[in-house]
Amino acid sequence: MSGTLRAAIPSAAPVLESQLERSRPDLRRFAVLVVQLALLLLAFDLYGLESRGFFTLGCLIFGGFAVSYWLPFRF
Repeated sequence: MSGTLRAAIPSAAPVLESQLERSRPDLRRFAVLVVQLALLLLAFDLYGLESRGFFTLGCLIFGGFAVSYWLPFRF
């Protein structure tokens, strides 16, 4: 049997106007989230929760969130 394999690549679904509005970065919302995450990291560090590697991983996740928040919606 000879045949050709084909992969279907779905096209990007149309983005609704409400989704675009919610996807716009807002400094106040970002600041609230950053404060909450920073307090969580502070609690991990002060109380020695889990291992040091867990704190390091938390810092990496915090940094990744901060970068991804400001990236354009299409990314």
